[in-house]
Amino acid sequence: MDIYKTLEEYAHSLGLSMHVASTDIEFSESRLREWIRNGYHADMEWMTQNTPLRIHPHTIFRNTQSILVFSLSYAQNIPKRRGKIALYSLGRDYHKVLKHKLQKIVSYIHSMGEEAISYVDTAPIMEKCIASTSGAGWIGKSSLTISEQYGAVFFLGEIFTSLNVAPSKPLTSDKCGFCTQCIEACPTQAILPNRTIDARTCISYLTIEHKGSIPMKYRKLIHDLLYGCDKCSVACIYNPIKEIPIDPDFSPRTYPDVRDILYLTQESFTSVFAGSAIHRIGLSQLQRNACIVLGNIGTPDDIPALQHIQTTSESPILHEHAQWGIDMIRGR
Repeated sequence: MDIYKTLEEYAHSLGLSMHVASTDIEFSESRLREWIRNGYHADMEWMTQNTPLRIHPHTIFRNTQSILVFSLSYAQNIPKRRGKIALYSLGRDYHKVLKHKLQKIVSYIHSMGEEAISYVDTAPIMEKCIASTSGAGWIGKSSLTISEQYGAVFFLGEIFTSLNVAPSKPLTSDKCGFCTQCIEACPTQAILPNRTIDARTCISYLTIEHKGSIPMKYRKLIHDLLYGCDKCSVACIYNPIKEIPIDPDFSPRTYPDVRDILYLTQESFTSVFAGSAIHRIGLSQLQRNACIVLGNIGTPDDIPALQHIQTTSESPILHEHAQWGIDMIRGR
C-alpha cells in the first residue's frame, strides 16, 4: 500500500478527510497587500506580518516535501436558545480537538523517521488557498473553503512534513456558479466581490476579535448573535443534507441564557466556558455581546441584568453597551 493510501486511511479512522498540496505553490503577494491596504483586516495586525511565509507556505518548516491538508466536519442542527452561538463553537474548542487528532498523525510520521509539524489556525499561512490547491475544496464567494462532501461547515488543519507524498488533484472548476445565497445571508454585507471579506463589518470579527465598542450601525444587525456568525456558511447549498457523524466533542454544551451571562463572575465564567472557543474572548467581551443581544431581543424582565452590569462592572464599554440595551428595550 502506498504512503498516500496509508495516511488517508489513518486519517479516516480519526474522522478526517485528507488531501495533499504540492510544496511548489506561491500565492499572490499583490492581492494580499491590496487587502491590507484597503483596511479589510480591521485591527488584526498579525495579518500584516510574516508576508513571505504567507506567500511561500513551504518555508514555514524546514525540509518540507509535502503539505497534508485535513478536513473535519462540524455540521449539526442549530440549538434553539436566546443568543445564538456559531455552530463551530457549540462544543469543545476545535483547535484542541483537531490538534489532538493531527498530533497522532505527526507521531505516526515520526515513527517512520520523518519530520512533521501540525497547525490548526495557528500559523501565518493562507490555509484556504493551500486547501484549494490540494483538492480539499474551493474558495467560495463567501471566501470560505467549500467542499462537495462537507459544504462550508468543516475545519481545516495542516501537517507540514519531510515525507514525500504525491499531491492530490485540485478541483478544476468553480462550483459556486450563479449562486449568491451566502452573500444574501450576510446581515452586514461584509462579503465583497472577488471572494473578499471586509472584516470591519463582519459579525464574526465584531463579536470575537474586536475588543472595543461595537459601532452603533452594526448593533441592530447583530440581532441575537451572541458569539460569532455562520449565516454565510449555513446558507451554502453544498452543506450536507444527510446527517454526517461528528466528533462527540463538538456536541452542543448547555450554556447559560444570555441574561444569565450578565451575572457571571470570572470564576463562574471559567467554570462554564473552560475548554470552549468562547472562553478565549473573555468574560467582559462576552457580556458586551450579551448586552447587544438583549437590546435587540430582550424584554423588560432583562433590564435588571443590564443594570447589574452597570453597578458591578468597572468597564466603561460594558456600561455603555448595557445602557444601549436598556434604552432599546424601553424604546419598544
